[in-house]
Amino acid sequence: MSTVLITGASSGLGRALAVEFAGPHTTLLLHGRDAARLRAVGDACEAAGSRVVLVVADIVNTDDFMGQWTGAL
Repeated sequence: MSTVLITGASSGLGRALAVEFAGPHTTLLLHGRDAARLRAVGDACEAAGSRVVLVVADIVNTDDFMGQWTGAL
């Protein structure tokens, strides 16, 4: 089983990486600021067989970012 953390997963390169890594036996920890777009990426990755954990937070605010991960895991 592999676990992959991707920030900026709701669009662009982050989204492309999430889709590329998605598959059975993979847990994806996906971060983004746009909840709706992140959920769409998460849904696509789950459809490919991944376990997905989503965190919507602003990475610039370190306390918020770390607190969201702590709550999600």
